[in-house]
Amino acid sequence: MNKNPLNEIITRTSLDKAFREEFINHPAEVLQREGIEVPPGVTIRIVENADDRLHIVIPAALGEQPETWTWKGAVTAQEEVHCEGLTISWDADTLCLAGRITAENAPRLLHELEKIGKTLVIDFSAVSFLGSAGLAVLLATQKRLSRNGQQILLCEVPEPIKNLFQLSGLGGLFKFVGNNMKYLWWTAFPTF
Repeated sequence: MNKNPLNEIITRTSLDKAFREEFINHPAEVLQREGIEVPPGVTIRIVENADDRLHIVIPAALGEQPETWTWKGAVTAQEEVHCEGLTISWDADTLCLAGRITAENAPRLLHELEKIGKTLVIDFSAVSFLGSAGLAVLLATQKRLSRNGQQILLCEVPEPIKNLFQLSGLGGLFKFVGNNMKYLWWTAFPTF
C-alpha cells in the first residue's frame, strides 16, 4: 500500500513541535522537501483547529451560467468548446481537456459533464492547472455518477495535478488510469 505523503506530514506535525511550526510558517517549502510538488502560483495556508474554533474549507463558488450557454442534451463526438483558457472536447465517450481549469470556466465544465450518465474517462494529459472550483465540479460529478454505480476515470493526470488531489484529500475518491485506458476503457467496463 502506498503511503500518502500529506498524511505523513500531518501525523508528524502532531508529534514534532519544531516541524509543526516550520510547516505552519513555510508550508510550500516543507511540502516540496517531503516530495509533494506545489504548482507555481498556488498559495498554501495552514490553519489550526482549536476546541473553540473549527475551520471548514469549501471550494470556490462556481458562479452563474452565462446566458450564451445552451443545453444540447447529448454528447456529440468531436464536439469542441473553448471557454476562458480551457478547451473541452469529446472523443466518443472520452472527455479531453486542455488548458487551465479555473473558477471562470468550471461552470462550463460542469455543464459538459452533466451530459453524461455513465462511467466517463477524462483525459487530463493537456491540463496545466486545476483550481478548487474544478475539483468541486469533478467531485459533484463523481458523486452523481456513483449513485448509479458509475465513476470518473482520470486519465494521464500530470503529477502536480495528481498531488492537488492528494493534498485536498480527494485522491482516494477517483481512479487514476494511464493512457491505455483512454482507448481500451470499454474492455474493463463491459456493462456500458
